[in-house]
Amino acid sequence: MATPSISALDVRQMLDLVGRKIVAQEAYLNSLDATVGDGDHGITMRLGFQAVSDALSELDSGVGLDVIFRKAGMSFMGTTGGAIGVIFGKMLVSAAGPLHGVEWFGTVEFKILLREMELAVMNTGKARVGDKTILDAVHAAKTSQAARSLSTPRLCGFSRYSAPTANLRVRM
Repeated sequence: MATPSISALDVRQMLDLVGRKIVAQEAYLNSLDATVGDGDHGITMRLGFQAVSDALSELDSGVGLDVIFRKAGMSFMGTTGGAIGVIFGKMLVSAAGPLHGVEWFGTVEFKILLREMELAVMNTGKARVGDKTILDAVHAAKTSQAARSLSTPRLCGFSRYSAPTANLRVRM
């Protein structure tokens, strides 16, 4: 049985899809942010993901995963303001390190990628698990992925199990 993997093209397509979904929720994200902040989170995310899309469209089709994650993170940080711009951008950049020179990744690399993202968010935002930040979602995905790695050794299974866990943590 072949080991499932995610290619550089897959990551580009995923970032594009996530960006489009977030842009479609701009008003909703702004309304959520308005209850506790200045109401511009949706705008920030739209600007960041538009910058990511533009930056990735300029890359050659054969670049590696490290280049894609680094370019996405730097573009997000360079366009957005506020803490989330730096935190989310550094989270993406952190994925570049373990994927240096890699053209695809599977379950082992995914586990490392999530660990690096979690550390980037903790170190950049000085957050702790349970603070009701983006760290809670990243931590939940990492924890769920690690727990499922023994019983579900397929990469596609991780997203199926991680998403509900991350949603639950964020609602707490």
